[in-house]
Amino acid sequence: MDRRYRNTITKVLPPGSIVLNQGTSGLFHPPENVIYDLTLEAAPSDYIVTTGVGIDFATLAFGNQDYSQIDLKGILRPSAPKSPIRNKSSGVTDGLSNTFLMGERTGGSKLYVGRGELKPIDSVRMSNGGGWGDFLNGDHVLNGGQPFSTVFPALAGPKAINVNNFRNSSFHSFHSGGCHFLYGDGSISLLSESIASQSLVGQISSRNAEIVTGD
Repeated sequence: MDRRYRNTITKVLPPGSIVLNQGTSGLFHPPENVIYDLTLEAAPSDYIVTTGVGIDFATLAFGNQDYSQIDLKGILRPSAPKSPIRNKSSGVTDGLSNTFLMGERTGGSKLYVGRGELKPIDSVRMSNGGGWGDFLNGDHVLNGGQPFSTVFPALAGPKAINVNNFRNSSFHSFHSGGCHFLYGDGSISLLSESIASQSLVGQISSRNAEIVTGD
């Protein structure tokens, strides 16, 4: 309970928007901007699902390639009620033992750079608590980070284990030298924080036929 975090999102409905009039079945067109706040409160998790790799981190790993024909998504992909995505094990052509589902991301709702706590303003901290079921569906598209950098949001960088615990930047643990990851076949491995970015990308993407060697 003492680790809950919250985030308030301000929405603006422009004139002409069609919205449901609360408490009735009628619709109305506001003649001017309507501003309202949506507040989310959730509990953080020490683990986060890996949904894919961002272009910034992929570019650092493999150079300036054309990624339009490359699938950088992980095993689990965000879905929506109107356009559901079925995540099937048969779709993991790289092999369940070669591709991980989730990894550690400890510390929420506090923010850490390495193992040192960062003291940002409360609104920043509470919007980045590492929630499992949050308004972004737990989405975690990896972009890496710059070691020792305290800039928030994090700048993309070549490392993505124990750099920080910021959303979309890095996996994080308080273990010496690495983080634990759960693979699609149910196995668990500790990956070194010095792992090459190419190898890390290869174990996140689920259907690119990369050959992953070493740490």
